[in-house]
Amino acid sequence: MKAIFDINKVNPVDLNGEPLVPADRNQVIGNLLFKRALTIEHDQIARNIHAGKVAEVTSQDIDYMISVLSEAPIYYYFKSALIDYLNELK
Repeated sequence: MKAIFDINKVNPVDLNGEPLVPADRNQVIGNLLFKRALTIEHDQIARNIHAGKVAEVTSQDIDYMISVLSEAPIYYYFKSALIDYLNELK
């Protein structure tokens, strides 16, 4: 079964409820996933995210994405929101 990953649905907020969305999130996440791609499908997911498009993902793709993001040197608040969103897609 495939799910639709849309990075634009990940919108963390600060303690005051103000948006905390990095301006270059598509490029940062796309490049992180691209550099660790294990398959052609992972490559395409990374390219779609980098371009600001949605990506069709399987549960195995989600596991791969969580693994990469868990180790990524990105802000915790954004990493946590991304991982929570990915877990909801499973």
